Formats: sequence, structure tokens, C-alpha cells
Amino acid sequence: MSQDLYLLLKIAHILGAALWAGPLIAVLWPIFRGADNNAITLLRLTGWPATAGLLVAGLSGLGLGYLRGLDWGVIVKIVVFLVLAASGVVGHYFVSKERKLLREGVMSGRTKAGLVFAIIITVVLIIMGTLLRFGLYI
Repeated sequence: MSQDLYLLLKIAHILGAALWAGPLIAVLWPIFRGADNNAITLLRLTGWPATAGLLVAGLSGLGLGYLRGLDWGVIVKIVVFLVLAASGVVGHYFVSKERKLLREGVMSGRTKAGLVFAIIITVVLIIMGTLLRFGLYI
């Protein structure tokens, strides 16, 4: 395996994950405070960069899995990532149907639940990545 390619993919994976997970986790504070307008503004400002980070993290993760070998831990992480990506597509569909509410600064319970679900899956992926990095398989 090329060490340079592996290192480049690892850096891209970490930066992509930070770009994606950072805003997603940061939106928790305004949601739980009931400041829907602040959460909506934060999501508008960080939505596209977070999506780009998700794509970079996913593609570089596939590359890393290919270079390291697809053992069962990596396969499970890929499946969880696909669940997250699918929930994002479904969530985007529902959010697009609620644009009028969002313009008024109100998030529906379904939108908040979808965000919390995405955050939980993100935290699971971070934990799984840490376990895989140090060879600590459950």
C-alpha cells in the first residue's frame, strides 16, 4: 500500500468528517434551547460545506477501507454511513416540504427528530472510527 496515498486519504477523511460533524453537532445547542431561528440560520450557513465534508469523508473512507482491507468492522461502518446518508436524503425531502415554516423561523418536531437522529448516527460513526483506528473491535 502506498504510504503517501494512505496518509492523504487519512487527512482528507479527518478534515471531511470535521467539516461534516462540526456543524451538525453545533446545531444541538440552539435546538435544545428552543431557538429554532438560530438553528435554521446555522443550518443554512453550514449545509453545503457539511454536505461536501460528508462526501469527502465517505469517499476517502472507502479508499482507506480498500487500502487497509475490508474486515467486518469497516463493513459495519460503511453500512452505518449509508444509513446516515439515506436519512439525510429523506430528511432533505421532508425539510423541503416545510420551507414555509422554516422561513418563519419554526422547525417542526419531525425536522428536529431527524437532526437528532443524524447526530446520534454521527457520534456512533466517530466512536466506530476511533475503535477501528486503534484496533479495538467489539
